[in-house]
Amino acid sequence: MRVRADVLDRLVDQAGEVLIARSRVENHTATVKTALTDLNDNIQRLRSQMRELAIQAEAQIQARSEKLEQGSASFDPLEFDRFTRLQELTRMIAESIEDVATIQSTMVKGCRRAKATCRRSTG
Repeated sequence: MRVRADVLDRLVDQAGEVLIARSRVENHTATVKTALTDLNDNIQRLRSQMRELAIQAEAQIQARSEKLEQGSASFDPLEFDRFTRLQELTRMIAESIEDVATIQSTMVKGCRRAKATCRRSTG
């Protein structure tokens, strides 16, 4: 089979461009993977801080309730509203952390699929 030289040159050029593009995709994927690892570390730290915040908020609510039950403090309904709002905010923050973790997980799966696709395409 005969192939014209100009066609062969174009095919070689295109193959080179494909390899360069693949290398770029792999580099970008590696960068994203590193960022996702950092994100995972941040999510773990946020979860830990969130647990500590929830424990502290609950301890304050408990202590205030005990004081009110003993009758040593005057009852202020606004204080309980603040504690209720604090509990609500801690739940909202915890939900946001889980939303970010879900996004991070989806991105990790996408990186794995992209990497697998690159491997399959170059055999």
